[in-house]
Amino acid sequence: MTSLILYSIPLAIYALIVKWKNKAEWHDIAQRLGLTVGKKPYYWWALGFAVAGVAFSWAVWYILPENVKNEQSIAMSRFSGKKLTIANVIALIVFGMIETGLG
Repeated sequence: MTSLILYSIPLAIYALIVKWKNKAEWHDIAQRLGLTVGKKPYYWWALGFAVAGVAFSWAVWYILPENVKNEQSIAMSRFSGKKLTIANVIALIVFGMIETGLG
């Protein structure tokens, strides 16, 4: 989470300076920063790779022996042996995206 905040600071400073100095619209500032909507096929490719990655991860998780899953050195060991519920899926997403991805 700290990485997200640290990386956002220069972006916000740049956006505010451009807004103040050039009197630009927020849409133009976002476009200058590269924060624009891409072409639709790229979103489909990204979705396809994401689904394939999840399917592969799911398959690997079931192939791993139980003693490996319970090893404390594995980051996902806190979810080993738990049932698949909505709360656990949300916890997995938070762990994967927030704690691991941005931490």
